[in-house]
Amino acid sequence: WRQYQYTGDIAFLKEKAWPYIRAAAIFFESRFELGSDGFYHAQAGTGYEGRIKLKDSITELVCGKALFDTAVTEAGVLGLE
Repeated sequence: WRQYQYTGDIAFLKEKAWPYIRAAAIFFESRFELGSDGFYHAQAGTGYEGRIKLKDSITELVCGKALFDTAVTEAGVLGLE
């Protein structure tokens, strides 16, 4: 995505970046579940170091937000839904 932002190379975006970002977003979506409160929550995972399982860890939430924002923006540039 940043390569496209720097160069404006739409062919790179369409052929190289989009398939990767789309697949990553589909995978990462599976790491979230809709809670009874109506919000999506990150499933349990480990923090940076250690074995303690954390739910809604900041790492997963921030990575998800960045990835999903990028995927939606990129899809818009390519004229996709």
